[in-house]
Amino acid sequence: MKHQLHTLAITLLLGLGCLGTAFAQQTKPKAFDNYAAEISCNTPTLHALISAPTGSTINVTLGANFTITGTVKANLQKTDNLKTVLIQLTNFPSMLFSLSIFSDSYNTNRLVGRILSTDYADAYEIQLQPTGNYNLVKQVTNNIIQPCMQ
Repeated sequence: MKHQLHTLAITLLLGLGCLGTAFAQQTKPKAFDNYAAEISCNTPTLHALISAPTGSTINVTLGANFTITGTVKANLQKTDNLKTVLIQLTNFPSMLFSLSIFSDSYNTNRLVGRILSTDYADAYEIQLQPTGNYNLVKQVTNNIIQPCMQ
């Protein structure tokens, strides 16, 4: 009986912990509430950002009424066909913009990237459209980053 009470108590505590975590995640502010769910990007601007050197300051308009400013924290050439730039944004506090270019199986250069922070409930993801252009598409942060359970 004592063992069952301990098991029940632990189960309840874990359940309350999960509820607390879920509640805390639901109360995060939205960083992009005033922006469209989908923003058509300026593809040449995205390609230019890939070459921004570490330590440089950027101030670019990615799409209609969507400008980012920040500092390039890293510019990494992972392999011959993968290069990544990481930009700490200053106009969206605690947001990180990760942008990569890689060659796909057809030897075509493709871009992937995200603007996100675990402090906010929303994020943007760069997605290739059927037209060949790229859009920033609004996402729910918890769908991209799963919280760690301790």
